[in-house]
Amino acid sequence: MNRRCPIVLLATVCLVCCVQGIPGPTDPPANAFAEKELVQVDQFGGGIRAVAARGEQAFVGVGPRLFVLDVTDRAKPFALGRGPVLGGVVQDIALEGDVAWVATGDAGLYALDVSEPTGPRVIAHHPLPGAWAENVLMHEGAAIIFSDSGNFRSVWIVAIDDQQPLESRELEPIRLSSPTRGVAVFGDTIYVGAGNTANRDAPLIAAYDIADPTAPRLLHVTVLPADPLHLVSIEDRLIAITRREGLGTHLVVYERDVSGQLDEVERLAIGPEFPGMLAAHERRLFVNADAKIHVYELAEDWSPRRSGTMPSDSRLEVGGFGRMAVEEEHLYIATGDQPGLLVVAVGDTDSMSIRGGYAGPMMVDTVGLSGNRVLMSALADPRIWSVPRQGQAELGAPSILAGVESGGFDGRPEDGLIIATLGERLVAIDASDFGRPITVSVAPLASHGRNVRVFDDVAIVARLARRVDVIYTVVELFRVIEGNELRHVSALEQGASAFGGAPWRAPMLFVLDGAFLRVLDLADPHEVRPVSEMEHGLEPGPALAAVSDAKLYLATDTDLVMVDIATPAAPRIVSRYALPHGEDTLIDMAVVDGHLAILMEHELHLLALSENGRPTRTSTVPMLWGAMDMDVDEDRIYVADTLAGVSVWRIEDTQAATPTALPNAGTPVVLLPWLAR
Repeated sequence: MNRRCPIVLLATVCLVCCVQGIPGPTDPPANAFAEKELVQVDQFGGGIRAVAARGEQAFVGVGPRLFVLDVTDRAKPFALGRGPVLGGVVQDIALEGDVAWVATGDAGLYALDVSEPTGPRVIAHHPLPGAWAENVLMHEGAAIIFSDSGNFRSVWIVAIDDQQPLESRELEPIRLSSPTRGVAVFGDTIYVGAGNTANRDAPLIAAYDIADPTAPRLLHVTVLPADPLHLVSIEDRLIAITRREGLGTHLVVYERDVSGQLDEVERLAIGPEFPGMLAAHERRLFVNADAKIHVYELAEDWSPRRSGTMPSDSRLEVGGFGRMAVEEEHLYIATGDQPGLLVVAVGDTDSMSIRGGYAGPMMVDTVGLSGNRVLMSALADPRIWSVPRQGQAELGAPSILAGVESGGFDGRPEDGLIIATLGERLVAIDASDFGRPITVSVAPLASHGRNVRVFDDVAIVARLARRVDVIYTVVELFRVIEGNELRHVSALEQGASAFGGAPWRAPMLFVLDGAFLRVLDLADPHEVRPVSEMEHGLEPGPALAAVSDAKLYLATDTDLVMVDIATPAAPRIVSRYALPHGEDTLIDMAVVDGHLAILMEHELHLLALSENGRPTRTSTVPMLWGAMDMDVDEDRIYVADTLAGVSVWRIEDTQAATPTALPNAGTPVVLLPWLAR
């Protein structure tokens, strides 16, 4: 619903708009609270960080799912099928027969049967407690996994029998500080690179015997002059990409003696660029560095030479966050963020070019509802994407709202209206026919628009402004009148960084302004009338607010406050509770189906609301990457989870949930009279 502003603002303002004629949700009976839980019912979008290719099919990770693409026409790949939602965002994919082995970060290793490409299915899952499965390679009854725990990287060997993971072992003492990727495999011997660390004098390549994957055995170590960033085996040679400050980046060819020891036989300086990714096919190496694709060929005597370079293209600026795979004359690049999957023709190294790709909303940071559609936008991508709200077509790529590049937007669920900021304009768009949107009204803004919230016929817009050297936020109020025309009502020159709210039964606007809660009357479409003001007593100030019946809920990262607003002229705090936040950060809050949904960066909490408004926690579910926004309809919650795309949750009955009362966190604070300013 709102695009987050990256600038630190002077104060916190939250807006809750309450609209005439729409009653608050009805509280469920008290004995039903223990029978509700959050169940994930859909997911779409997400970053494309992993790719593997075979024949006319490409296997890509889209957020937490494995997709199978038909790439017969490389210019227009399309999805044949998608797997279920996995426990983490797909980081890497390795193919072995009809099984795709998928690394999913802290969710470990999955095996999916892809014999039927229209419906990949999970056949095994192997957690790796304490590890982060980032890269995976399959080799004769074992999965070799690179793990990134944040402070160091390590290597795990998972024994596989009949497509089922049995047990795993971490290789010691391979703990890497440099971002080494890849492993060279020769029979039962694997070679793993380790960068220079605080407890190691020099980088190295270590050889292990994994004939028994449950008991890997260190054979020997080769000390290197530079960190090995990438390793790959080609025929009987080991190829390494090494780099060291002052020495630059080199392509090094090693020969193995009878004991498996490494001897350097060829070396080629390949420039100062940092090599983000490496892929190999026969005797050709493809290196992604500084938004270019470099191709190196190994001659009959194994001497390397550069045979071609694809001109710089901003779409190739993917660093080490993506993956590459080669299939015959095409290179597949998973970029991690926009533009998604790229297909590069590399048959002729003198005329390499991007042939096509497969994309969608990647780092999703904004979600909203309009008519029968879910709207999304992504970090660094001003386009608005959309999928059907119910009965999501599994394979259809998300649609793009033509001609709209927005700084922020929100939709009106009942009729398909979208209100969006386009630079210094506020635009009302009729998107009831999403393929043919119609701009119905435009209103000027004095500066660049950011966040937007729409409640029935009220649009609340935040825009950045500057006074001398001070940046602050102006909150603009617009009414959507007959014909969906935008009419400016008022401007509140106060610092605003977040919005929250839900419809109520009176045309009231609740403004959280620093230490105060202000109640404004919007009954007159031409002006805003102050009604009351109170001090809320929260430190730090509230970031979000939501309305249920005659109760207003204010939230910080640590506390939840319930305010009685039955009499708007005299709101009063009736209770205060501690939120189960840990080290998490509050993102959004809304009322849905008689419950309060509180979104933290890493968890979504569901709180049942009793007849007296007291919240009781009934369900908590984890976010897969890092939530940034939320929207709700009658019984569903839509969460923008960045690289994990949009997850859709429904409140359903369960007998297993146990309600947990939130602890009282303090006493009501004193009300203050309205102070005209």
